[in-house]
Amino acid sequence: MYHTFDICQAIADKLRSPEHVYTHMQENVQRGKFMAEEWTMLSLAEGLPGIASFYGIMDQFFPQQGWDQIAYAYLKLTMQKTEEQGINHTSLFTGLTGMCFAAYLCSKQGYRYPHLLSKLENLLFREIETALLRQADHLLDQDREVPPHFYNLTNGLSGILAYLLVRKEQAACQRLAFECLSRLVLLLKRKRLIKGYEVPGWYVAPEEQLIPEAQAQYPNGNFSLSTSYGMTGCLSIMALAALEGIFVPGQYELIQEMSAWLKSKQIQASSGLSWNHTVSFEEEISRQQPSTALTRDAWSYGNPAVSRALYLAARATRDFLLMKFAEDAFVSIFSKTWQEWNLMGPTFFWGRAGLLALTYHMAQDTGYPILLKQVDYLEKDLKSFYHPSHLFGFQTIHVLEPEDYRWVDHPGLLNGAVGIALALLLVHSQEESKWTRIFLIK
Repeated sequence: MYHTFDICQAIADKLRSPEHVYTHMQENVQRGKFMAEEWTMLSLAEGLPGIASFYGIMDQFFPQQGWDQIAYAYLKLTMQKTEEQGINHTSLFTGLTGMCFAAYLCSKQGYRYPHLLSKLENLLFREIETALLRQADHLLDQDREVPPHFYNLTNGLSGILAYLLVRKEQAACQRLAFECLSRLVLLLKRKRLIKGYEVPGWYVAPEEQLIPEAQAQYPNGNFSLSTSYGMTGCLSIMALAALEGIFVPGQYELIQEMSAWLKSKQIQASSGLSWNHTVSFEEEISRQQPSTALTRDAWSYGNPAVSRALYLAARATRDFLLMKFAEDAFVSIFSKTWQEWNLMGPTFFWGRAGLLALTYHMAQDTGYPILLKQVDYLEKDLKSFYHPSHLFGFQTIHVLEPEDYRWVDHPGLLNGAVGIALALLLVHSQEESKWTRIFLIK
């Protein structure tokens, strides 16, 4: 089997030319050989900024091999395409915050590219102050429902906070981190009255569902337990802020409330203890267990996602009973077979790379021998998906229809090759890896 470093070096060689990657992706999209109708090239999650971040980390591991020059080439192409197309939102996964993160990860902790980083951050700061915070205050003043895209990791306050906390040594970032965290707490701690029932502030209305099919499935709304799209990511970022000394009024109490709520939603599925990706309005008001399990033990959903969030919350609040609960829940993942994990391929979002990254950090934090052993197993399993003949070394699964799957080439961070490579590198890291903050792992 290939060594992790050999795999990552090979992937880095395959992606060496930003122009060639751009051309390949455009051709794949046009030929219908991609998982979407377009490649979001300016997205940290899917496009050029995420690939640049990979080269920034490669330069840390192999500082004499010139990977920093390729990181710069990707950043340069990102800025060129941004000037051509513009960018109209602040989000972490697809917007300005993601570009800031990529520039920072390539900058040797701010030493390089000071002008680029300053330019991007100033744009971000202006958007936060003139648009985001004002919109939050309007929602609060009018006591309006808050759509999940406003507070979640992918598009909202949680993702922006993820970056601001990484850069909290900068006065402006620390100040805005307090401002964003304060709004996040105020928005989520409000109780909502829905059809005569009082429900938590992370309630998702029918019209705010991510996909149209969910509106029919949840006509009275629901509660998302997703790290990327739902309340689990909000809990993680509030806990991480607390662990780094950033507190605002109501934060501690909200962490406790959300943790207790999540504990109460643990289910006994046929494959063992887990959490569904969604709690329906009816399940919430009846306090009954769901009749069916909607589980996937991945980075953003299911047992790994929820138990890691609870573990961070327990550390932030020094709740040792909750910490033991979260540790036991995470360990229980490995009492299942790999088929029961219901993972989709090797990638970070749905697949093995995300589970490897979470397991690695739980193993490091707890020292549990069973988790240390599983890290070795997961690394070997993940590497088995590597094939030198693939365009980017690894492929991702695209679901066309139920039971209709297609393997496609994707270079990106969330659903592609560089996210897999970074998860593999993480296992061999000798220092803290800032990129894991993108996924609220640490």
